[in-house]
Amino acid sequence: MSCPMGPADEPSTCVEFKFRVRGVDNLRVVDASVFPRVPGGFPILPTFVISHKATADLLGSQ
Repeated sequence: MSCPMGPADEPSTCVEFKFRVRGVDNLRVVDASVFPRVPGGFPILPTFVISHKATADLLGSQ
């Protein structure tokens, strides 16, 4: 299942850039499913980078 991240005007995306799921309160998605396209044959590094961005966003929003 995919839950791609992208702008609100893109109908195929369901996660905004702070990892919030549109239309659902208090739910965030932080995993490889937020990529709009498969990041290649080695998804570990891009997923690691996404987790660091999400950590910074979550700690900064408190």
